Amino acid sequence: MRKSQNAIAKSILSEVIKIEQDLYRLRAMLETEGKKIKDPNVIHQFLPKILDSTERMSRAAMDTHQDMAHFYGRFHSSGDDHGGAPPPTRKMPPGWEPTYHRSAGYDKKGEQWRLIKTGIDTARKYLGSYGELTIFIVGGKDTEANLKALRPMCGEKEHIIKMAESDQGDAYVCGAVDEGRGMVFCNTHKFAVHGFNDRKLQTPNYVSTRGIHEYFHVYQGCYLEESATWLEEGSAEFLAFYLGGCNKWNVLETFEKQMMFHMEEAQRWRKQNEGITIEHMEDIEKADFKAKGGYRELAYDAGAWAVAFAIGQSGKSVRHFYSEFCPLIKQRKSWKKALMEYTKLSSLQDFYFMFEMFMKMDAKEHRKLLDQIVKREDK
Repeated sequence: MRKSQNAIAKSILSEVIKIEQDLYRLRAMLETEGKKIKDPNVIHQFLPKILDSTERMSRAAMDTHQDMAHFYGRFHSSGDDHGGAPPPTRKMPPGWEPTYHRSAGYDKKGEQWRLIKTGIDTARKYLGSYGELTIFIVGGKDTEANLKALRPMCGEKEHIIKMAESDQGDAYVCGAVDEGRGMVFCNTHKFAVHGFNDRKLQTPNYVSTRGIHEYFHVYQGCYLEESATWLEEGSAEFLAFYLGGCNKWNVLETFEKQMMFHMEEAQRWRKQNEGITIEHMEDIEKADFKAKGGYRELAYDAGAWAVAFAIGQSGKSVRHFYSEFCPLIKQRKSWKKALMEYTKLSSLQDFYFMFEMFMKMDAKEHRKLLDQIVKREDK
């Protein structure tokens, strides 16, 4: 008998509570028993292993927290406040500007707003202006100020307020506004960079790349009624890394270094979950539990590389992909048909097979593809 949704949710909650209790027991053990270890040989033998394991545990906890928050955001962003999916966006006339609503209790000096706006404006310059678009920037525990900034929203306020109060950073696009799209940026000063536990490795301008990522979802709203999860998130992430590299905003500064890091993240997860590929991430809502566990690695990390591979197969430039491929999806009324036509492949299975072969190549071949793509853009 299949589990009910209620039973599944209870199982997940039970597992989370168990892990939380185990972590508190571990902390208590370190406080009481750990202090008894004095022998340097024992310390040198076991401490590095303990530290490595706790670092991996910390990373897994951070990724799980972000993935669950993003899933919750997707659920609340489905447009149910409007009785269906959010309306499509449209190309806006010259001189149009998106509307910003900023919490008076957060980012008082406007630093986060400037970073977000810089990223969004950079993406608009590259992709064109699409809207209507209302952008909300909130954070911190000043609930009254946050609610005032969120006043134009038709829903989702409770979720965003809880997120702000919990000091959690997130950004996403939703349909909870009267017209077009809403874009929410919450506690952007707390944005965690996937794969990085050391905040010294982060750069303030990372926030600008998130503006690029989210704006792509507004752009695609003009052309995509349905698409693969890996294609949606991969296209947004690839563009963020590409334009981030052009402006030296990436955590690792250059486009190539950032992409290669995310290749490593994707490969690390793939080794632990053999047989699970981007094909299993066509629809996050229908993906099995194991694939959902790799949502970020499959949709974002491998997804960005699948976009790079598609651009490579097409023989066209990055700009051509973003200006022509999304409209092609609308023309063909199918992302699958558009992808086959764009990559000159006979079937979607051929694309998945060839991409898997590419993923198994060495780093030299991966860098070679990126180099080819960049050179085409330069022309």
